[in-house]
Amino acid sequence: MPESKSLTTLDRRQRILLAAVCGLVFAESLVLTIVIPLLPITAKEKGVTNFEVGILFGVAWLAAALSGVVHGKLLSRITPISLAIAGCVITAIATVGIGLAGQFSRDLVEFLPSVIGLRIMQGCGYSAIAVSAQAILSAEMPEHKLGVQAAYQGSVALGFTLSPPIAGGLYAANGFWLPFIVMSVILLIILIIVAIPLRHLKGQVVQHKSGQYFPLLLQPRAILTVAHSLVIAFVFRFFEGFIPVHMHEQFGWGPAEVAWLFTVCAVVFIIFLPIWVKLNTALMGNVAVMSWCMLMAGISFFLLAPAPFIPVKYPWWASSLVCLFYAISYAGAIVTNVPDLIFVSR
Repeated sequence: MPESKSLTTLDRRQRILLAAVCGLVFAESLVLTIVIPLLPITAKEKGVTNFEVGILFGVAWLAAALSGVVHGKLLSRITPISLAIAGCVITAIATVGIGLAGQFSRDLVEFLPSVIGLRIMQGCGYSAIAVSAQAILSAEMPEHKLGVQAAYQGSVALGFTLSPPIAGGLYAANGFWLPFIVMSVILLIILIIVAIPLRHLKGQVVQHKSGQYFPLLLQPRAILTVAHSLVIAFVFRFFEGFIPVHMHEQFGWGPAEVAWLFTVCAVVFIIFLPIWVKLNTALMGNVAVMSWCMLMAGISFFLLAPAPFIPVKYPWWASSLVCLFYAISYAGAIVTNVPDLIFVSR
């Protein structure tokens, strides 16, 4: 793979486009992250089981994965800004619905089916934004792939960092519904702002000849990339639904305390992201970094609960330290996935 150029070599137009895309991704991350500290505990109060909490989180990412293939195909017919606008509107509507369902549903029968449907909508909206953003970046800045992806992931991490404390504060101020309404409004405001520079994109940035898109997904490199992404998702995404419930049941934590834990984890993620990039590009390489991150994640799994064969009952701060260790491994795993994702997106 050719060496990536520094972001300092971007021209003015490319810098504006990068800022616009990162702003949109940041807003989307703000919206998606508020469910992490708030939804599991509220769902448990409605009578949802741990298994059903897992479904509430998993169904969104399943919808994102399946709809992503469709969204990729749509980019041969519509512009990425059109796809991004549709994704933002769908995400905002679904997020408002989740807030209202959590606040006003009276029992499990009203709460669970409605939130599952709204989480599917959220996943589809997220996929539309992510696909359009990656299409713009790979088409407009192909020679700056590592720096561009670092900016992209940094925007995601920044949203992940700021969302939990904001959500926790709004929840404490006026209940479950308020954070979802406020974050949805923020998403739509940022969409209006970034649509100004993005509207100058000429036509479709992805051009497919008839019949070439789906065969691309069957190429060995694409299959390996999908497998790599699935492994990362399988190992790391369950963190979202499990940790809030675990900290609530073991230590009596509410949404506000869980929100601050995720904030600290996100800060650690941001700090270690460039460190893993340096290790990946200059010292260790993709395979070594990925191996180390999976080993660290496995150790975290054993220590987090902890495992039955570890006869120790942790205080809250010990479990929190394991969560930070887990966040470090997640940052490295994301870094290893970037080169393959860039290759397939291009």
